Amino acid sequence: MSCSRLFRSLPVLLLFCGLHVRAADYYWNPFDASANQWHSSTYWKLAPDGSGASAAGFSDELAYSTNGKPLATTIVTSGTGSFPGGVLILDGGQINVKATGTGIAHVPHLVSNGGGIVAAQSPNATHTLAVDTFRAIAGRVELSASSDSNGRTLVLSIGTLTGSSSFAIAATSGDGRTIRLGITQASGYTGDFSLSRGIVRFTSNFVSGGSLTLDGTVRLSLNRDLTFASVTIDGTPLPVGTHAYADLRAAHPARFLSGGSGGITVVPAPVASPAHSAGLRLLRSTVVDASALNFSSGAWGTAPNGQTFQQDGLISYLGYQYAAYWSSLRRPAIARRALPDGDWETIVFDDYGPIFHTDVHNVVAVGVCPADGTLHLSFDQHATQLRYRRSIAGVATNPAAHAWTRSLFGATTSALVPGQSLSSVTYPQFFTRSDGRLQFCLRDGGSGNGDWYLYEYADGAWQRLGMLFSRAGVYQGKTTRSAYPNQFRYDPTGRLHVTWGWREQGTDLTGNHDLAYAYSDDFGRTWRNNSEAVVATLGGGSGPASAISINTPGHVVLPVRYNWGLMNTTTQFTDSKGRVHTTLWRNPDDAPSATTDKNRWRHYHCWRDPEGVWHERMLPFQGRKPQLVVDDAGNVHVIHGVGPELNYEGVTPGTCLAVATATEASGWTDWIVQPFTGAISYDGEPIFDYGRWERERVLSVYFQEHPATSGQPSALCVLDFVPATRVFVGDFAPGDDTLIADSFDRDANQGFPLVLGGVTYPKGLGVIAPSELRVPLGGAYSRFISDVGVNDAAGSGGSVVFQVWADDEKLFDSGVLTGASPMQSVDVDLSGRTELRLVVTDAGHASPLDLADWAGARLLPVPPGPRDLWTTEHFGAAADPAVAGPLADPDGDGLPNLLEYAFGATPLVADAEAASPRVSTVFVDGLAYAAIQFRRRAAPDADLSCHVEQSTDLATWTELDLAAYQVGEPADLGNGLERVTVRCTLPIAAGSRLFLRVRVQIP
Repeated sequence: MSCSRLFRSLPVLLLFCGLHVRAADYYWNPFDASANQWHSSTYWKLAPDGSGASAAGFSDELAYSTNGKPLATTIVTSGTGSFPGGVLILDGGQINVKATGTGIAHVPHLVSNGGGIVAAQSPNATHTLAVDTFRAIAGRVELSASSDSNGRTLVLSIGTLTGSSSFAIAATSGDGRTIRLGITQASGYTGDFSLSRGIVRFTSNFVSGGSLTLDGTVRLSLNRDLTFASVTIDGTPLPVGTHAYADLRAAHPARFLSGGSGGITVVPAPVASPAHSAGLRLLRSTVVDASALNFSSGAWGTAPNGQTFQQDGLISYLGYQYAAYWSSLRRPAIARRALPDGDWETIVFDDYGPIFHTDVHNVVAVGVCPADGTLHLSFDQHATQLRYRRSIAGVATNPAAHAWTRSLFGATTSALVPGQSLSSVTYPQFFTRSDGRLQFCLRDGGSGNGDWYLYEYADGAWQRLGMLFSRAGVYQGKTTRSAYPNQFRYDPTGRLHVTWGWREQGTDLTGNHDLAYAYSDDFGRTWRNNSEAVVATLGGGSGPASAISINTPGHVVLPVRYNWGLMNTTTQFTDSKGRVHTTLWRNPDDAPSATTDKNRWRHYHCWRDPEGVWHERMLPFQGRKPQLVVDDAGNVHVIHGVGPELNYEGVTPGTCLAVATATEASGWTDWIVQPFTGAISYDGEPIFDYGRWERERVLSVYFQEHPATSGQPSALCVLDFVPATRVFVGDFAPGDDTLIADSFDRDANQGFPLVLGGVTYPKGLGVIAPSELRVPLGGAYSRFISDVGVNDAAGSGGSVVFQVWADDEKLFDSGVLTGASPMQSVDVDLSGRTELRLVVTDAGHASPLDLADWAGARLLPVPPGPRDLWTTEHFGAAADPAVAGPLADPDGDGLPNLLEYAFGATPLVADAEAASPRVSTVFVDGLAYAAIQFRRRAAPDADLSCHVEQSTDLATWTELDLAAYQVGEPADLGNGLERVTVRCTLPIAAGSRLFLRVRVQIP
């Protein structure tokens, strides 16, 4: 019976691996054990005393195994011993290669589960084991040329090397002995070479996806080229790139012999692209100004438009978006458009400039004050005089009533508070309070020698709240410094968060250190550290006594070493669960030395969980300064520039705009990087309209095209992205009873825009109470999210109650809301639900002012499971079930797709031999047990289970407790796979019969 026929005949999906024990003979049969049809392969037999019988006499049908014992008879004595068709299984024992003169042992096929290969007995001789195909499946292969006083050489010559087990020098191999490795080709090999003794020579070029470690007393001799995913010499990683032999010897004379050639190349293994559909989708691309300013050269780059410290360069309010930038006339400018797709209108301030410096720090920042509708600009500052101007009132609250002209804005001034001119300003940052007031933070002073002040705007005037970060204190012998905040952002609860690092006086990027954090619950007056202790109290003064300084206890949450290499000012976001996210771009802890070479730095995702614990994880991609946001499903999106050169001081090279996404379900480990801009090359760093993302889940990204000629103007663009999984309820076809039953206004309410508390929502549903909307779900959606309230057009009138029901269960009730009530947020779980009902009652007081807004109402689809994503990855989204179904076997290798998935195989490549479970013998407390070894997916999968069962008669099967009978810890194979070994309950005994199988099951 064939494997595929067997699987199709069973009501429950099974994989059988039978092990029949009779005396000392071993048999195995991967598929047909249940039918009791044996296709036997006899292993090498153990003699009664446990010693090895002669290995002579290989045949096409026999395979010989060490079974944990050394072969008492070596496999060759002289000349050449060749064993056509034979299979030698190195299974925890030892292969002795003996030669007189230049003997060669030739094995066509060697399978290794760990063990030793030893050049034995003959002094001053070369012992060669030639293997056509070496399948290094598991364990570690230890190579030894013995350790007595006679010179010996072991030559391991491999035609094709596959698998993932490691190679090492055995402790018995003396320092003067020689190991020669010749590997013609590596077919997907990902194992490691750990070399610590003797002299090792590679005699052929070798490309491996694994690692090379040199330590102890080993000496390496090369005249070939080696490539590994990582190389470590005496505990120090070798940087990515190609290293000539002469350079290696000069740097590590104790590890490399003279007279060599070739070299070692370090090429990190590509990160496997996990399959998920949680990315961003490009909605539209617009051009703010086709001729925005670029510099020809500059100390910090050539892109004055688009820097991460430009908070904010792009904002939106009440249906309009505003972009601040430098025009090609070298003058500050501001543009606006009506959302979502209106044309951009531009104001160039011809009363300022033109500028002639080339300092990209001098960005243009814009803020909006909802309280009076003013727009505010700060620009052209790097430790220089403040430049600030603002518009008349009402420009942002009633934009359609104001022609977009320079006359809307007042004159440029150097003082926020009359009579308090500021002469050393850098990094102006606007941010808006939840109650509509505008705040402003700036640095007063220079790099490594500056204080930060917080201001607030109300009733047409600014006031200084006080000093937030002080330059004072002593650290590493330095007496002054400056904080470098990432961003100041309010979360939905009204809490203000800030993360920052420090730079010491007189240092560059190596002098940056630490990630610090603080928050405020009273609009920046009182600040607390991660442990909730008060660390600063701003009282309107200018002194450092109440500010945060380097000596403030508890402000550092993730230490980053001083004088090592860290970028200042990246990104920050607080998600719907209150987790604060940021990034670090820094020199890794295990780097060989301190450096400001950003091509050698890595990105790190850092986050504070709801319990206040901070976490840090290196990201599997590199690029320019990143920005990040988190969507409703908890997925993190990191937007960055990708290019070959990340050092952009002097002249900024172009990069490709890319979005990297990881899902919350994976713990933010399943990153997929997707470039979105095709052949278009961009300069600078991306900045976001964070307010629009928070209100609409539309991510507007501000990025300027790389100029065709250095220093020439280029297009400043805004790209709009949306989550690929987002579904607005209002986008269902109006009047289509199969989607929504009942009447509603889409994206409006009785002709009024959807506005709650002064915030306009471009998407949503508007109804007049009472109302009931029915939305069929069919189990396809996981959550419903919306803001709810009485439309601002009702004034303080109206009286409604919002309710959310799913399958006759009430999930949300707002209580009575009027036009004077603040909006409420809905976020309910719809997992497994078949129908959603959106109910609004009139609270017993029917009125034409009962304008009820389901603002931003949206559904999140149920995310596909791991097996669904795997199927899509290999067969496409619309694959034929006859080819992609769980029982199909498109590659004809005997493993149906379900088992290909369960065991980490490839469904379109015949790889059953490598993927199938294997039987072996393991020793526990001196007793031999039959065991089965198989690969499985390391991450839990609710739709898949693997069980190990044993039987003595092939009729009755007993499931084994994996926790009790698993041998050792699972071996991490990378790419989300691990290898486990499970033994039977009874030790091997003469006359016993025992069978093992792995059962794979889905609901």
